[in-house]
Amino acid sequence: MKILLAIKPIAEILAIVTPYKSQASLIKDELLKIDKKAYEPLISGTVHALQGAEIDIVIFSTVLTPGDSTFFADNLNMLNVAVSRAKSSFLVFGNLNAIDATKNNPLGRLKQWLQEDENCELSNKIVFDTTETNHDVIRVADLKTHVGTLNRVFEIAKSELIIVSPFISSNAIECDTIKCYDNNDKRQLNSIKIDSVREQLSNTVNKGIKVTIITDSTLDLQNNQLKPLAQKGREIIIQSGAKLKLVNGIHSKTIIIDNDIIIDGSFNWFSALRDENSKYFRNESSIVVKEEPAKAMIKKAKTYLEKAIK
Repeated sequence: MKILLAIKPIAEILAIVTPYKSQASLIKDELLKIDKKAYEPLISGTVHALQGAEIDIVIFSTVLTPGDSTFFADNLNMLNVAVSRAKSSFLVFGNLNAIDATKNNPLGRLKQWLQEDENCELSNKIVFDTTETNHDVIRVADLKTHVGTLNRVFEIAKSELIIVSPFISSNAIECDTIKCYDNNDKRQLNSIKIDSVREQLSNTVNKGIKVTIITDSTLDLQNNQLKPLAQKGREIIIQSGAKLKLVNGIHSKTIIIDNDIIIDGSFNWFSALRDENSKYFRNESSIVVKEEPAKAMIKKAKTYLEKAIK
């Protein structure tokens, strides 16, 4: 994408499509406020605007909220046009909670397709990439520290531990070795022994601590079937004695320790790869907030999660 941007105007590589003319007009108006010359020729319209055309990147704005119904949901031809016109990337922006992946309609199949591979997700790492922290806030930005943080979470919890991981994989839960590069030499790959999440879960529950794992109900589905690694991962959680809660549309990656510490970021705690050498590995970031600044955040997060679980 960087190469394309270097040699082509943005209007020649990007188009924005949406089911509704009013949304298309609003987007175009906002873009023109930023740079009229650059965005005037950019396509921002309904799917019909792309008929017969191909472009490198297509952004699809769904304009849906839970409970909405739309003619677009059953219009396979229009969705096919939107997807097939993207030569390089097709990016979906919208509330995916409004799309039911179990339905065999165009939007349902689109969500199934988007969820087939965890790597389809655009990381929200940029939100947590900041060096502006105070003594009550800690930034975590590498695999070794993320895994170490997760292990420490199990150790320090006194009465309650809540972990939100939208995806679950037994590979991550059973992993007892991480592979990470030396900070001073990215050519040096180190293998570090760790306590597996599986072991930590059981130990924490056996100490009488209430452990709740929250995951999305559909993100680990493929062709309406739970992926084998996700199935095994869920079984391990249940066997440990921890409570497993399935929620529609959960996408945060959050840890709450008692009422003292909250961790939020882009690291999928129970599914992220533990091998920096893998081509599928992603650099992620999280923010750890503790003590007084954390209390209001924890209260708000718990209220949201309680409503979501119901």
